[in-house]
Amino acid sequence: METPVKISIGTDLLCGVLHGVDSPYETGVLILTGGPQTRVGSHRQFVLLARLLADKGIPVLRFDYRGMGDSSGEMRGFEEVDEDIEAAIDQFFVEMPKMTSIVLLGLCDAASSALIYAQRAKRVEGLVLLNPWVRTVAGEAKTRLKYYYFQRLLNVGFWRKVIKGQFEAGMSISSFFGLLKIIFRSKSGLKAYTEAELFPDKMLAGFESFSHPVLIVISGNDLTGREFQDSIKSDRRWKTLLKRKNVVQKNLVDADHTFSRREWRDQVSMWVSDWILGLK
Repeated sequence: METPVKISIGTDLLCGVLHGVDSPYETGVLILTGGPQTRVGSHRQFVLLARLLADKGIPVLRFDYRGMGDSSGEMRGFEEVDEDIEAAIDQFFVEMPKMTSIVLLGLCDAASSALIYAQRAKRVEGLVLLNPWVRTVAGEAKTRLKYYYFQRLLNVGFWRKVIKGQFEAGMSISSFFGLLKIIFRSKSGLKAYTEAELFPDKMLAGFESFSHPVLIVISGNDLTGREFQDSIKSDRRWKTLLKRKNVVQKNLVDADHTFSRREWRDQVSMWVSDWILGLK
């Protein structure tokens, strides 16, 4: 039962699709999209996930934020979509009156939006966070050095290019030392960038205030996922939160950022559905 849904915010109209069920499980899933992206998701991953969950009796609503996809209004950053999420939750309960609670599910910066919203999430009783986005300039520099440059030194193909003269040393060396400079400036307390990067703190505050179950899925072959893991290792508050009994972590070692292969997508779908059905 897939039906179009209209969600009003003032004069703007958000467009969504409800995957309803006749006898719903008491918890529904609201899928949040990262930007710029629509409710369909990369390689239709959100459509396929929603259908799988609905087949198991779990209602799902996926929608476009203002200014995205079919929705009207001005596009906003992932830190500024609380009103959109709130309006979607209101409409979800109208569409599925027997539903008693909601789980927010997001990939990348949509997972970040879910954590930021968690500070005001009175009707949300679960979070599914896929490769959460915690990127800062210094954090990205560290991740690229660790998982790109250093690993290339161990790659046989890289040394073959060097021997054959197919390696452009100038550009790579310039990029390498540029990353080192960013890391040095951040450790020295100097500002390595112009934009304010406070959103990881907002995510952390949301996480600390959220006492309900949380499922985190990290891809092993993804710089965003690895940056999240590295940030956790170096931050006592994050490490403490992830040790709480309400938090479950899953790692899909070979998967990329969007779980683009069928076996990766199916595994994530199974983890999510089993976790949701086990909430009550």
